Amino acid sequence: MIRLKFKLWAERNIESLNKVFILTEFVKAMIFIESNQVHNLGRIFIDPKYQNQGIGKKVMKEIEGSFPDSTKWWLDTPSWSVKNHHFYTMCGFTKVREEDDLYIFEKTV
Repeated sequence: MIRLKFKLWAERNIESLNKVFILTEFVKAMIFIESNQVHNLGRIFIDPKYQNQGIGKKVMKEIEGSFPDSTKWWLDTPSWSVKNHHFYTMCGFTKVREEDDLYIFEKTV
């Protein structure tokens, strides 16, 4: 079982302009801060050899917990990426619209 050291993430975050990057050996994420309350999950990547182990859900909880004042999260994902749609739905996001070949998901906190 893999133990994630989320507290170290906060110390390693690189804050620049309005972006936060989370980098570990097997997780990559980029969050864009639009305002104090609205955040865009730009991209999240879990190394395939660590997928389907619950890590993604833990990462999402940690990311959301790192921004306690956030009232809304949103993201886009390719329309063909059914696994992503399922994952984000399981994390509480709802598909709100389609733009070209992207699905836009939102979560109100």
